[in-house]
Amino acid sequence: KQRKLGPALNNPSFNYWAPYVSLDGNTLLFTCDFTEDSNPATFIALRQGVDWKEPVLIPKKMTALGFTKAFTVDVDGKALYITSSRGGSLGGFDILVSKITGTTFSDPQPIGAPINSATNEAGPTFSPDGTTMYFMRCTKMDFNGASECKIAMAKKKYGAWEKPIELPAVINAGNSQMPRMLGDGVTLLFSSNKHQPNKGGMDLYISRLTDGQWETPINLDFVNTAKDDIYASASTAGLNLLKDVTGARKSELVEFQFPPEVKPKAVMRIVGIVDGITELAKANVSLVNLESKKTQFNLNPDEKGNFVCYIPEGAIYGLFVDAPTDNYRFFSKRYDLTAGKKFGNIDRITASLKIPKAGDDMELTAVSFKPFSSEIEPTSLVDLQKLSRLMKGNPTLKFNVDVSFFGLEKDSAQREGLTEILPDTAVYTMQVQVDSATAESRDSLAVENIYHNDRTMKQANTLVDYFVNQGIQQERLIVTQKALPEPIAEKRRTVVYLKAR
Repeated sequence: KQRKLGPALNNPSFNYWAPYVSLDGNTLLFTCDFTEDSNPATFIALRQGVDWKEPVLIPKKMTALGFTKAFTVDVDGKALYITSSRGGSLGGFDILVSKITGTTFSDPQPIGAPINSATNEAGPTFSPDGTTMYFMRCTKMDFNGASECKIAMAKKKYGAWEKPIELPAVINAGNSQMPRMLGDGVTLLFSSNKHQPNKGGMDLYISRLTDGQWETPINLDFVNTAKDDIYASASTAGLNLLKDVTGARKSELVEFQFPPEVKPKAVMRIVGIVDGITELAKANVSLVNLESKKTQFNLNPDEKGNFVCYIPEGAIYGLFVDAPTDNYRFFSKRYDLTAGKKFGNIDRITASLKIPKAGDDMELTAVSFKPFSSEIEPTSLVDLQKLSRLMKGNPTLKFNVDVSFFGLEKDSAQREGLTEILPDTAVYTMQVQVDSATAESRDSLAVENIYHNDRTMKQANTLVDYFVNQGIQQERLIVTQKALPEPIAEKRRTVVYLKAR
């Protein structure tokens, strides 16, 4: 399945090439000959709702002496990366960066060593967390193309790029170009004329990073042609590949739906803001796989408390925002992105961090129990560990552990879920024969079992036992609970609160 981009990005009188869409899907770069001299130039378009605004020509003073089809933007479209021979630093073509504000650009500056070198560097792309850069380093490059290229990777540490390393031979088979890291953070899109199978010229391939190893590249034969197929891109939605194709009259920008066997994982974009602490940039944002307990990433917000991160499809995750010290409250939210679950492309959150005081209530949305039991779900343990640290960081406070259940049912017959037993005394009136002619009524007591699904006391005590085992004094913990009927099935749930006293 394929779909041409709209008329704002596909005027039938002009050619469009080399699209690059930011991972957040809101910034698009492309090359087009819709210019005064009909020479190809680079344009930028910004998304407005579901549509694209009118594209804007990037000033030619920025693109002069540039390898225009290798221009890219960072994860959220705030920086433009240019490949140019005017870098003036280390020779050949270098990578330069310009900050983007709307459709205005700062003066491009060379990214410098160790990324740039005496040879030619071009086409950077970034992991979703922005800490890994992939780019191509080529022996030969001019304004129209490159050859004898290899893809390299560099990690960012303490705000600076470390020395790049070449990707292994399974990727670099002799002429691998234009790397594009997709939104799931493990799928690398690139082009090559040395890998097999090959439809002719440069073909597009993908390889996935699995357990630290790159898999054998897969030819994207659903878009490759007998001509050179070099430039393509995809946003975090993971549904479509965007590339240029030869149309009936001119070259056009077209989206192709990924077949299931090569589709990258979908990704949810989290746009967050932190408040409540003095130095907002010292807060820590982390994503934890709640099933494996593995931390997927750590990052810090900017000086204003803003941050953006990406969560890949495939697991149950906990997003945590922590203050620099344990006496502050933390923020947590659970995301179930397991296969088959439907989820949106974006979630906006506000993480308010503050020192708890008596009277504060905290709903523990990430704490849950196994079905029909008082046993804590393993996916709750990361939250509970953080709560233990919060209690230790506020030794003068007591805490009320409250479990409320909405969905109470009772029955004289046992059935699924109704396994708790409440003994009940029943009075029966019996007829007793006094003699052959007389009978009288007498009351008889009998004990019957009433079955129910109220486990709130057991669940609350399980939580208290957990905190005590973590070193919290028993006398600082108070237990309350309640269970109420709820006729609407969708509203039945267990809610856990921690209340400071």
